[in-house]
This record gives sequence, structure tokens and C-alpha cells, in this order.
Amino acid sequence: MRPLRKLYGPTAAAEFGPLKLIAVRDAMIALGWTRVSINKQIGRIRQFFRWAVSRELVPSNIYQALMSVRGLASADLLPRIPSPSARAQATLDATLPQMSRHVKAMVQLQLYTGARPGEITTMKMADLEMSGKVWKYRPAQHKTRHHGHVRVILLGPQAQAVLKDFLRTDTTSYLFSPADATAERRAKAAAARKTPLSCGNRAGTNRKAKPKKIPGEYYSTMATTKPLLKRAKRPAFLIGMFTNCAITPPRSYGSNSALRLQKLFLATPRCPPRCCMPRIHCEKPRASC
Repeated sequence: MRPLRKLYGPTAAAEFGPLKLIAVRDAMIALGWTRVSINKQIGRIRQFFRWAVSRELVPSNIYQALMSVRGLASADLLPRIPSPSARAQATLDATLPQMSRHVKAMVQLQLYTGARPGEITTMKMADLEMSGKVWKYRPAQHKTRHHGHVRVILLGPQAQAVLKDFLRTDTTSYLFSPADATAERRAKAAAARKTPLSCGNRAGTNRKAKPKKIPGEYYSTMATTKPLLKRAKRPAFLIGMFTNCAITPPRSYGSNSALRLQKLFLATPRCPPRCCMPRIHCEKPRASC
């Protein structure tokens, strides 16, 4: 009710009409409130005038006029995607060098393409089309597959440069494999060994015959989150993982990618089509976008 009191606190209730109610709704939109919250608050205002009419405090036509203002639909207001803070980007830039080669590549692909984490971790050669200048990736499993939709992710020069080191001849194997990453880590540790081979343990002799955990064929969606959690040493950072205050979570990589492309190629901010994911909030009406 704060926007109502701020705009029309001294105004008499009998002088409050639909245009003033629309002005209050626009003030709520400017504050960044969600569509559901705005409709709920507008309904509370109507209920207040309904009670006033039942007590004969205001004319009945006031309440009837306010009922003519419809609630916001999903097409009227796009969800606001908060831009990543400088602290979040600094944390991500500091964490990337600490990641393994495979995890770092997956994070970079999310930033370059705006793809979902699960679409990147399950990428295979069979799903890639590398015939043109812009590669196309059609994930076998995606969020809207059960609706019959075909998901196509475009891979530009930057994404192609990241993928070139992971291309395989086997079309059925995953490009990013924890087993391969573990083998690379062990080979790197063996190459950096300072103890002579004639002394100490030989490579592989101190490994468990039946370990409780073995590297899988592909990464889980938490693979890009764990390095950030390890770097976060305070509870505030953990809260920031999900509020986009301190650390950029994997789900917002696509938002960061959309905002970066918007700044590069659009002179004035505008809304992308409804079919484009992720969507960006715009203060303009949809007809002007």
C-alpha cells in the first residue's frame, strides 16, 4: 500500500478513480514488483473500496469503476532479470582459473550461448552440426522436449574455440567427461612428481581397488556450482548464490549472456521475442518493442 499512500495519501476516497489506480499500478511496476504481487495489491485496494461502499462511506460507482481495471497478464510484464553485480563477476573471474579444464569450458559455453547447465553437461558429437560458420547444437534432452519443441543452440566463434579441444571421433560419448578430467589430473600430478621413480610409490599403486565413488560418464549440473561454493567462505556468499548478490549461479549464466549481447548489438534496450530464452525485462509496452 506504500505506492498508494505516497501518490494519493491526501486525496479523498470519492475522488479516486480508475486512472489513479492505473498510476498506482505503474508505480509498482517501476519498483520492480512481480506480476503476481502487483495483482494481489490491486485486489487489496479494490477490497478496501468494497468495504467502504458496504459502510456507505463512498458512492458505489467508485468500486464499480475500479473493477474495470483489469489485472496484469503474463504478456504485459516480462520477468525482471537482475544484472550481475561487479562483485559477482569478480568472483566468477577469480574462480575460473581454479576450475579444471572441463568445468571451465562448460562455464564459458554457458556464458557464450545462454544454454542451460544440463544441456551443456550432456553434449555429444552426434548432437552437433558443424557444417556452416555457425555451429548448431540440438540437445537430445531439454526442458520443453515433452511439448514436442526442438531446441537449437547456436555456437559462434568463441564457443567453437572452446569446443575444439573437446571434439571426439566417437559420436556417442560425452564431450565433457569426469573420467577424462580425472585421468588428466593424475597425469599432470605424475609429470610434476619430484620423487624419483625408483623411490616411493609407483603411479597407481596407492589407489583403492573398489572406491566408493568413481568418475561418471558426464558431469552433473552442480559441477559448475561447487567451485563457487568452495570459494565462498562466508554464509552471505552462500545466500548470494541464489539471490545473485555475490556469486553468479549457473542458472544466471544465460541471463548474463543475454545482457552482454544486448549491450553489444542493440543501440537501445528492447524486449526480445517471447520465444527467445532467456527473456529480458523492458519498461516499454510490448507493441513498441
